Amino acid sequence: MLIELKHTVSCSFADCESAFQFFLSFKSDPKKKTISKSDFERAVSSLSGGRFSKTDIESQWKVVSFNGKFVTIDKYIFRSHFDGLEYSGNSTVTNIKTAPVGSSLKTTIVSVNSSNVQWEADIIEKLR
Repeated sequence: MLIELKHTVSCSFADCESAFQFFLSFKSDPKKKTISKSDFERAVSSLSGGRFSKTDIESQWKVVSFNGKFVTIDKYIFRSHFDGLEYSGNSTVTNIKTAPVGSSLKTTIVSVNSSNVQWEADIIEKLR
């Protein structure tokens, strides 16, 4: 399952950094630069379109967090799993806009060459 997730990530993003920023965009506190288990679950569910069950995602988290050794993963741990892949996606995530703390607005990923609708269509097509 982790290999399938890695393939999905490599097909969806231009590089490891943009993938990491995507996973960070699911944080409730945008100031923290680590990914928690719940952030990971939301990101994988979003990225895979519900392909993985909660149990599948928990198994993936176990591997990514080195069997639960880490409560959160930083960019270095993330890179140890997702760097070195052949990224073929066309994501060009440049920055993430976040709403002020306490507001009901959500985090938005800003992309240079595509709208969110086009990005979602690309993801669905790649998963097929």
